[in-house]
Amino acid sequence: MITFICVINELIYTKKYTKIMSVNSRFIQVHQDALIEFIQDDQFYYEDDYSIVKDIKNNTVSFSFSKNVNDITNYNKIPNQLYLIDTLINRFGVADPDVKTFLQETKYINNQPSKYDKIKIWFPIHYNFPSSTGLYLKAYTYDYTNKITYNLSNFYLDSKNQTDLNKIQNEPTPFRLNQKLWGKSVTLYIPSIYTEALNRTNNAPSAGTINFNLTSGVNGLSTTSPIYFDFRFLSSKSTILGETTYITTPGLITNIPQAPEYNTLGVEISRATDGDYFLINGLYNGSIGEFETFMNSLEQSGRRSYVLYSITEYEDNLPQDTKDIYVYQEFIKKLSHRPIFKFTNTVASLRVDMKLISAVDSSVITKSAELVLTGNEIAKYGKYVTPINITNAIKPKIYNSKPDQLVLPSADVINSHLKRKAQKKIEIRYVPYPVLMDVHNIVAQEITVTKNNKEFLGFGDLTITLTPFDNIVKFAIYTKDGDTNVKPFEIPTANTLVNLVFKSTTSELRIPLYVESNEVDLSKGIVVFKITSKNNEILKTILKTSKLFYITLTTNGVETTLYDGKYNLLSNNSRTAIRPITLSGKLNNLTTIKYNSKNTISNKTNQSNTEFSLSNDVLTQLNKNSLNTNQLKRLL
Repeated sequence: MITFICVINELIYTKKYTKIMSVNSRFIQVHQDALIEFIQDDQFYYEDDYSIVKDIKNNTVSFSFSKNVNDITNYNKIPNQLYLIDTLINRFGVADPDVKTFLQETKYINNQPSKYDKIKIWFPIHYNFPSSTGLYLKAYTYDYTNKITYNLSNFYLDSKNQTDLNKIQNEPTPFRLNQKLWGKSVTLYIPSIYTEALNRTNNAPSAGTINFNLTSGVNGLSTTSPIYFDFRFLSSKSTILGETTYITTPGLITNIPQAPEYNTLGVEISRATDGDYFLINGLYNGSIGEFETFMNSLEQSGRRSYVLYSITEYEDNLPQDTKDIYVYQEFIKKLSHRPIFKFTNTVASLRVDMKLISAVDSSVITKSAELVLTGNEIAKYGKYVTPINITNAIKPKIYNSKPDQLVLPSADVINSHLKRKAQKKIEIRYVPYPVLMDVHNIVAQEITVTKNNKEFLGFGDLTITLTPFDNIVKFAIYTKDGDTNVKPFEIPTANTLVNLVFKSTTSELRIPLYVESNEVDLSKGIVVFKITSKNNEILKTILKTSKLFYITLTTNGVETTLYDGKYNLLSNNSRTAIRPITLSGKLNNLTTIKYNSKNTISNKTNQSNTEFSLSNDVLTQLNKNSLNTNQLKRLL
């Protein structure tokens, strides 16, 4: 169950505010007790022997570090990997090419450090796998044609093995999220897909790179495909004749973009000019004024957010107490903060984490900045402030002189100067662009309702058809109001997530709200989802065993179904042409409808007299001319 996605950009600064490092981090909560953090650090270069493993049985190719790596903390290696044995029951085996002949390993030596990303799997601070025997995480992406997948990790951790448990480290700085304190993690290294995909020469992967070796030099990795994560818990373990296998839970598959995001949003720490303290404020495109405009635009577009500033002081690299300040309005005002360093006199720093929290879906975007203080500057912020004795100080006399005649520039010069100094007016315009969107009216109840010639489909009555391309699907959700009326279903906005879910016994796909469409209005029951073409293969897999889709609400970790329907793929079932029905010549001969004991309509022509038996309900609708197309077809 994905509950939110969080993005962090971290900028580390020297004393003179010189940018020396950029870190992008995204969080995905894949389970109530598991959180994946994907970290992109442009200074993280890693050097160790790696292998490319071809699984002939499953026709897959995987990256993995070699068994004899030099770094003992490198866990994404052989044989800490699994391979698929049985899709139906989710059985996996240990992927050791030295034992399994169908696993072909090709070893490579890194001649120079390559750019790598980190994957951190977080757990609650006291978590000990109470109902499972470990975990499994597969990370993968597509090739340059977006058709073939390549695995970056098939990592597993056996909680019954003490050596594997030692890989989970206690973090020095736990953090609280969704009423849980996260304080344990295990870290994996994978090649930087964003960097490797760009290693191309003459429209082909550059020789000698991981991009070349992983794809056999054919197409290389995709520059547009997201990075996918397939997370599972190990539900059972068995060892027969010395061979260990695991049964896993159904996979939860999610993805994130391979390129860093939110680079224009930031946070700034600056020294005050009128005292010994610091000013803290948010930035957008490097401007505090644009940050205020950005926050206002979020509110106007129905995505109201607020800001949390978390201020932490470090003394000799040890964190002290954190101070939290919430800001709900007037974002252009700068915060004032004066640190107090109690014991260090060598190195100290001030770190600010600015969290942009959505009031709609509780998603979080975090920007961080850190200012390092050294030497005598630390003494200004000690716990004791010594006053200066100025008893015998020289007190100079100050005289203000006034000229006999004040000469001003000409009016033209003054007006020209004022025009240059006048702040330019900036107008932001949102340019609309066309998006084809399927709109469906549904009602959160068992029975389909018809109101004013408009159908509101109940549970299971709606079937959506998805094309092999991007699909934008809009649902207008209603609820019954009295016996005959309907009204928009008001979806809670606080601490509530809305997802479109496709689910089978072995796979699951969750689609979050497409808020970028500017069509989402939870107060009126309007939800929009974007199903990308990349999800087509997953949908085909799910469709083999389940044709259902669900619209779910998740509040405080509890997920409930708001609506369910059916779906099919246009690539599997072609459309049936629908042509208009011509009613002329069919109803012209119908005489006046009369209520009688037989509930009949007389159709009198020169050739014959015919009577049709109808119910009172159909007679009423026919007299009011309110029958829909399907009812008329059955009548005729």
